[in-house]
Amino acid sequence: LKEPENHLLLERDLRYAFWQNHAIVDAAIGTFIEYGTTNRDKNKESYAEMWHRWIYEDYYRTYMLPLEKYGIKVHHDDVQAAWERITK
Repeated sequence: LKEPENHLLLERDLRYAFWQNHAIVDAAIGTFIEYGTTNRDKNKESYAEMWHRWIYEDYYRTYMLPLEKYGIKVHHDDVQAAWERITK
């Protein structure tokens, strides 16, 4: 983070890793959680609710957003697109 010449590499890696994890892994995990569960208690969180808590609240807000103060560009549209793939 200290070296500005590394920022583009970090941005690329963060964006690629986020896309890979949430374009591929979300589909598999979400399907398994929503359709493979034998106990579908109404009080149990849906995959979308868990995703919002784990990814949006924890990962995006506490890890990715603070990187902006160090000059790393965070691609907010990727997070929004991942959320829309789950909820639409």
